[in-house]
Amino acid sequence: MTTRRQTDGTTKVGIWGSLIFAVVLSSLFTACAFDMAADSAFGPSLAQEPKGCRDDGDCMEGLVCDPAVKICVAPGDVELDISIRLVPPSKGSDMVEEQYVGLELGETNTFHLVIPRPIRVLGTVTDASGVTMNAYTIVAVSDGEIPGLDYYEISEPARVNEFTQDYLGGDGFEFYLKPDKVYDVYVHPTSEDGQVFPPFHAKRSFTVGEDPDHPYTAKWEFRLPDPSEYLRISGQVVLSSSDPQPVAGARVFARAPETGETSTTAVTDTDGGFEVLVQPPDADDEGLLKAPAYEMNIRPSDDNPVVPQVVAVEGLVFADDTDLGLLEVGHMGPPVAVSFAVQDPSGLFLSDRLGATVVRVSGEIGKGTILVEDVVDAAGTVCFDLPPGDYIVSAMPPAAGDLALLQEPLTVDPDRSELARALRLAPRPVLSGWVLSPDESPLEDVEVTAIFTGKGAYPTTSPLPERHFLTTTDADGAYSLRLDPGQYRILADPPVVSGLPRRIEHYVFVTSSEQRTIWLDKPVVVTGTVEAYPPIDELGQVESGIELDGKGKVELPATITSTTPLPAPNVKVEVFFHDPDADPEMDPEANLIPVAEGWTDETGGYLMVLPLTD
Repeated sequence: MTTRRQTDGTTKVGIWGSLIFAVVLSSLFTACAFDMAADSAFGPSLAQEPKGCRDDGDCMEGLVCDPAVKICVAPGDVELDISIRLVPPSKGSDMVEEQYVGLELGETNTFHLVIPRPIRVLGTVTDASGVTMNAYTIVAVSDGEIPGLDYYEISEPARVNEFTQDYLGGDGFEFYLKPDKVYDVYVHPTSEDGQVFPPFHAKRSFTVGEDPDHPYTAKWEFRLPDPSEYLRISGQVVLSSSDPQPVAGARVFARAPETGETSTTAVTDTDGGFEVLVQPPDADDEGLLKAPAYEMNIRPSDDNPVVPQVVAVEGLVFADDTDLGLLEVGHMGPPVAVSFAVQDPSGLFLSDRLGATVVRVSGEIGKGTILVEDVVDAAGTVCFDLPPGDYIVSAMPPAAGDLALLQEPLTVDPDRSELARALRLAPRPVLSGWVLSPDESPLEDVEVTAIFTGKGAYPTTSPLPERHFLTTTDADGAYSLRLDPGQYRILADPPVVSGLPRRIEHYVFVTSSEQRTIWLDKPVVVTGTVEAYPPIDELGQVESGIELDGKGKVELPATITSTTPLPAPNVKVEVFFHDPDADPEMDPEANLIPVAEGWTDETGGYLMVLPLTD
């Protein structure tokens, strides 16, 4: 069977007749066919609908009434490229996430989308001697069509029935994957005897009909390497070759950037020594990528939090047990005891106001970067032993308070044995203003969210934690937010009944109190349906009946086949503007906020309100 990516309603022969019946059975499929959680609920977009219109006179100035959906929209043809992400209501169902990229608005704003039937992957994990293992987790990852939104699945124990016992010969794992999609698959064995091995990595794709007797089921047995086959990589971490002092307490691991394979992790001993295990190469074309190039990574640990974060050696290809010799982190002078005292504007520490403040220190030392952080103690202080150098200090008070994130430079002089610094926090600046509709009238009950991107006063330093600040406009359309200094994304979500779209403003820099008017765009409506396929048995045939909770089986008519798509209720629909020229490496989060989101109703239908411009 060929996977269909159907986006219009013109090529379905005989399907709409089946859909009429399917709508009658929608209550059955809501609870059973698509394996919805019993307590799942439709999303907020279905709690209310946009205010309807009968003609243009019901619309605000600059909008017209769309006769098809009775909603006020921007006049004229719209030329926009969008992407749509469909997220099923639960895992382990007959649906997996689907993504449609580059759908063009203009001639049609209606898209009938079909989620392809997934492949049910069944299998077992055995050790090198063929003994079945029970303690493991399998993760499968594949690039999504929308940049930055990968497909991600985690295995679960196989549902045990006669077919499973016959197909596997015993218990095993199962998960559902998209057909014809190449996945990076990682088996994470759980250590039972204290011995730790790296995740076993392979690449696989699964196609409908691999097993002609079970076309939508694939069997896969993972046989892990013998412990003696893993490559042993050893070495010693030192300050530098000219100053070979051992660095104890450093975490060391190897990683292959192109494939994602990783080694075990070791912590260096008092002599700076370490040994990690690396997965052996495999000549099987369906197994590992052959002999990937690794990089050695050095990180701090609880034993030594001031180890610089370093990529010590790049481009290594391991073919046998290897002694890497000395790995340098760069010279670090004798540590200096540095203490910080967090204070409010009056110079006091009040635990109910500042008690959960986190102090972070980051800077470039030697060949790498040092980053340490801790929560202040009962007296409002925190201490670190830092090598001499230049740092940025960040004091992050609780987000629910009124005091702002503070960032300032710090120089640790090697001539001093200790250093004390007071960190006096100031009130947060206020971002305020109004939210106006396209006809310039103020809008009440708009949720305004400011998302701190992690870039503060020193954006080139290590990112700070993301924070969300939320408020709602009043009757005058006014909003007010107390924000930390830094870069934000501002989201304005008008009430659904308004029929107006979400507004997203990227790269908003807040340095002091200011006013900012948020203008909502004219709306564009996108409608359609989402369909998926009914449950099938192990032979790929539609099950004869659906078991209802406590109500017995309801028989399905013979007209519904395994290739008959049916309405898919409660699927989350996310719409993104599609920019083929966007560079996700420059700002990977910039385009991952959907311009509209909602859920399909009981008939699989959806209605999304988008802004006129991107």
